[in-house]
This record gives sequence, structure tokens and C-alpha cells, in this order.
Amino acid sequence: MAKTLWGKEKAARAVAGIFLLALTLSASAAGCGKKDDKKSPQVLQDGQAQKTDSETGSEGKETDMGNQDVENGEGENQGMAEFENHFEQASAALRADYEVLTVLGADAVRGNLYLAAEGENGSAITWESSDPAVISDRELPQEGYDAVPAGVVVRQAQDVKVALYAWLTMDGVTLRKDFEVTVLAKPEEAEYTEYLFSYFVGNGVNQENIFFATSEDGFTWKDTNKGQPVLTTELGTTGIRDPFLLRSAEGDRFFIIATDLCIAKDGDWGKAQRAGSQSIFIWESMDLVNWSKPRLVKVNSDAAGCTWAPEAFYDELTGEYLVFWASRVAADNHAKQRIYYVKTRDFYNFTEPKVWIDYPFSVIDTTVVRDGSTYYRFTKYEDKSRIIMERADRLLGEWAEVESESLGAQEGVEGPCCFALHEKDQVDGNRFCLLLDHFVGSGYYMMITKDLKTAEFERKRGYSLPQKRPRHGTVIPVTRQEYERIVEKYNQ
Repeated sequence: MAKTLWGKEKAARAVAGIFLLALTLSASAAGCGKKDDKKSPQVLQDGQAQKTDSETGSEGKETDMGNQDVENGEGENQGMAEFENHFEQASAALRADYEVLTVLGADAVRGNLYLAAEGENGSAITWESSDPAVISDRELPQEGYDAVPAGVVVRQAQDVKVALYAWLTMDGVTLRKDFEVTVLAKPEEAEYTEYLFSYFVGNGVNQENIFFATSEDGFTWKDTNKGQPVLTTELGTTGIRDPFLLRSAEGDRFFIIATDLCIAKDGDWGKAQRAGSQSIFIWESMDLVNWSKPRLVKVNSDAAGCTWAPEAFYDELTGEYLVFWASRVAADNHAKQRIYYVKTRDFYNFTEPKVWIDYPFSVIDTTVVRDGSTYYRFTKYEDKSRIIMERADRLLGEWAEVESESLGAQEGVEGPCCFALHEKDQVDGNRFCLLLDHFVGSGYYMMITKDLKTAEFERKRGYSLPQKRPRHGTVIPVTRQEYERIVEKYNQ
């Protein structure tokens, strides 16, 4: 049972509290001051008692018994006894949902929150925020697009404490649980001047791990850690492929997600697609050098035969990350690869997978980049092992193929990685670099373009990649301070 405090001054600290629906209240006394037409149930808080309309002189008013006898403890003891009596009337399922309900990372919130709408045992959950301008507590519908879930966070110039109140209802009984949440001050705008490349290096022993390389201009790359892996794992298959490195939408947190696959063990690509992992690896970091322990998270369906090359992109329209990957499924006897997606705000809680790309031939290795208000998507199309390019104005909108003679001429390639060049590194007006992995030949090579909307790419000359041949990976921009921290950490 969560600790409960009584009295107005203590309650302002918004620690966990427990409340129970007052089943004897009339419908006219059921409101408790929420900010829309929805009516919140009247509840009994530890140390509080609901008075009737004749006693209060108005509907739905409460008296704070916790402040009446605080010094001698009588109010607390009475309230606790009353609460415990009512709490025991709640079903075991509701009590269990209450106990496990949490707000992830409440002591240091950086990004939008996942606020559960349903408990694990089926209780309905609604939320109220003490400051909706900092943390929203209502879902926001959008015409022609997915709704914005509650929990949108707007960071301020200074740290802000916000109280979140959760009502869990089942079988006519409601418990309330309170959380104190600290929203950290928004970070200062950063200037990105260098680059970091994460990748794996092959199908052999010790090659299916995560390696880093750095660059000051986007074209000249240096291995870190003397060419040795920076991240390994004993979880899952123990093989890490296709690492995708992501800076959070807020800018001061990082994630790596990667494929759980170890081809070095048996080399069986067929089994890897029909009976492979339904999970992805996830790491987190605040500084790119100190990484969390990996966790292996199931995001795919039970029918999936694999979960290949996961990537993520932030959808500003809903305040969620779209996480996507390639899978074969049992429904069609694993006939072809499609791209599936889920949504998440915290990389712990994910929606159910849905199909994102389904074409006549297999598709894998999808990556997304944004230029202005337009999204561009690069995907390996298995008809000729080529890369197709598409554009859309919304991540979950309609995508249209962009015809590209120069890109279409590249065959036997996979693992596309597209990144923007810093202004100082834009030679002859070229603004974007596209890495393509000629997997049966020379490995990664670079193409450049002045403008993605023209889809006119040319081979870059005069560049140097990491000494160990990089395979499917990601390039992100970093600040000079982040770059120097990485170099110092790995004794480059």
C-alpha cells in the first residue's frame, strides 16, 4: 500500500495517496472540478470524509478531516481506518492495478509521458494534472490523423513540480493514486558541429556488436575504442545488428535500438526469418558514453518470424516515437517481409504492431529523414536489392514514390542511412549524404545530393570510412562537447 499523507500542506507535496469512490453519493454530487465536461467521481481520501449536502450547504464539497486533529493524530487514525475498510471492498484486480500503476521517471521528466488508460487487469484509468500547461491530462483528437494522447510535456525555463492524479475504476469502485512529477528545465539550444556513427561490422564472431566512429566533417571517419565494440550483450541471441542511434526530441537523451540476431552461431538465414526474435534491444544514455544495461523488449506479434533493423522517428503530430522494422509472419507462411510499426513515448510501453509498408516484393531496412516539412523514406526493395525513395507530409500519411534515376541505378545495396551535413561541411551546395551498403561487394559507399526533393544523387569521392568495414548503422549530429567526451572516453 502506498504511503499516504494527510493535511493540506502535506498533500501539496503530491505523494502517492489512495482514494475510494463514495458509492453512497448522489449523481448530483459526483463532480470534483475537472476541466472538461467529464465528471470525476467523488472520492474518500485517507483522512477525509464526505459530508452530505445538508451539512456543507453545497453539492460535492469535502471537509478536510486530516487538518482537524493532526496534532493528536485522531484525524489520521480515523481516516486511515476508514480508508482501509473501503480499500478492502475493492476487487483484488483493482487493488493490483493500483499497486503497479506508476509514472515512469517521475523524478526527472524530460519528454512526453505514457499515462496508461487501462490497468493490466482491466481497470479504466483517467488522469488529472495540477498544471495542464506543463503536463496535459486529456487526449486531443485530430481530424484525419491519430489522436494526441494525454501526457504531453512542455518543459519550462526552470524545473517544475506537477501533481498527477490517477483514478482507477472497476465494478463501480474507484481508487485514486497521486504522483509528484518533476519536469526538468528545457535544455539550451545546442550547436551541432560533428558526427557520430553507430554500426556493426559483419556476420562473424565478435562482429555482431555495436561499434562507434566519429567525424568532424561527415566524410573522414575514425574508429573509437581502438576498433573494438563499445556495447555487447548476453541477452537474447547475444548478437546485435543494425544499431539505430536516436537523439530524443528534447535533445538531452539518447536511445539505441537494434536487431536481436546472431548469424555467427549457425548462419541459417531461413530460420532467422521464420523463427527469429520478436524483440529488440534498447539502451539509453544521457551523454553518449555512459549507457544503461541493455533490455530486450518484445514489440512484435507472436506470429512474427523476425524483427529486423528497427528504427525510430519522432512524430510531432502525436508526441510519440514511431518504431518500425521488417518482419515475415506465419499468416502467409512467411512469404515476404513487410514493414511494421508501433508507437511509444518512453521505449518501455508500446502499442500493438501494425503494417506500415506492404509491397509485392519483400521490403526491409527502412529509414526516415526529414527536410523542412517533408518526410523522406528510403527502403530496400528486394526485387533487385535496390533502394526506393518516397515522400510524405506526415509520418502516418500517404507516401508517394520519388522517381530517381541515380538511386535506381544502385543495385545490390541495403542498409540505407541518410543524414544532413552541417553547413560548414556542405561542399558545392550538397546538403545530404546517403550511405548505401553494397553488401556483396565493397560495403558502404557515399552518395550526396543538394536537395532531397530532386532525388538526384551522385557518388561522393574522397572520403574515408572506419577501418573495420561498417555494416547497417546510423549517423547523428553531435555537439563539440559531445564529440570530445566520446573521444576522451574511448581514448581515441
